[in-house]
Amino acid sequence: MVSTPKVGLNFVAEYQVSGLPFISKGSASTAPAEIAFNYIAKSITLINNDSTNGLKIGFTLAGTNGTNYIQLDAGKSITFDIRCKKIFLASTAGTCSYSLLASLTGIEQQQMGELTGSTGSGSFGWPGVG
Repeated sequence: MVSTPKVGLNFVAEYQVSGLPFISKGSASTAPAEIAFNYIAKSITLINNDSTNGLKIGFTLAGTNGTNYIQLDAGKSITFDIRCKKIFLASTAGTCSYSLLASLTGIEQQQMGELTGSTGSGSFGWPGVG
């Protein structure tokens, strides 16, 4: 029996075609919340709908709680042309309302490892991520 192989993380065609839409609206507190995708995202747009508070955007819990995050000021938007399987959002104070649009590939999220800034004892990581 012949089986069809699954597309992998480095399958270029998945990043060249239009992505599957993923839309979410919510309210972030000061405790980071994880937003996980079923498939690998190839781009993410976030809109800070709040008129006062900033929105922290990170790719690990530790990074979002620490210093490895991007702060999106009130009323602003940003688009990331990146591949990831989840992001973490937190308000800089109180709560912060946001809108999220992700463009997803057909690559299952299990194909991608965890993003981490931790390196040591033979583990792999990316400095600046977490």
